[in-house]
Amino acid sequence: MNSEKGQAKAGKPRDIAERTFEFARRVVALCRAVKGTDVAARVIVGQLVRAGTSVGANVEEAQASHSRADFANKCSIACKEARETRYWIRLLAASGVVSTASLTACW
Repeated sequence: MNSEKGQAKAGKPRDIAERTFEFARRVVALCRAVKGTDVAARVIVGQLVRAGTSVGANVEEAQASHSRADFANKCSIACKEARETRYWIRLLAASGVVSTASLTACW
């Protein structure tokens, strides 16, 4: 398969940096798709885009770490940001800003 598109070659798992980049791209696309001027929706979308794009940014920083402790710290932050992203996605669905069906289509 084509690795330029972030797909696995012959069953090998894709690189974590590529997967988190694709995740951030999907988060951005979801946030752009949210329509309306609802104040709550704007706040949730803002939080979602910050947390969702931070996952990959911290993975990238971890790969340039200077020590094992720094690497572990950056990976831990990325994990926390991923959990926060999950929270905001759940809140979007639970509050009716985005339908569960449209979220399923994105992921």
